[in-house]
Amino acid sequence: MIQRVKAKPTASSSKLNYGWIVVATLSLTETVSYGILYYSFTVFVEPMQASLGWSKVEITGAFSLALFISGLVALVMGKWVDQYGARTLMTAGAVLGAVLMWLWASVSSLWTFYAIWVGFGVAMAAVLYEPAF
Repeated sequence: MIQRVKAKPTASSSKLNYGWIVVATLSLTETVSYGILYYSFTVFVEPMQASLGWSKVEITGAFSLALFISGLVALVMGKWVDQYGARTLMTAGAVLGAVLMWLWASVSSLWTFYAIWVGFGVAMAAVLYEPAF
């Protein structure tokens, strides 16, 4: 006669799998990072035109520069991810992005604005698509 035995759940099977924690954390990180570093820029163009007197071309040129810098720096970031992993890189990029947002709030000259967006280009390469996947 064959007996069927039900397996008791083990402690590890009843806990939340670590992989799902990583997926949830990465999803939140990417959503917030894209929202702040990439999509929020357009919200600030017109208020910056009005308050600083800069043209739309001058303002959006900084974003274009950041995308260019992000593409260049992605080569270095890719090598970093291959050697050391993405966790530290993405954390540093998120901190850099937060500091740059704070600096952006007090910008008063065009060259400072462009310098900040060069930094945003580095932060984008460290946080957005490339290191996440």
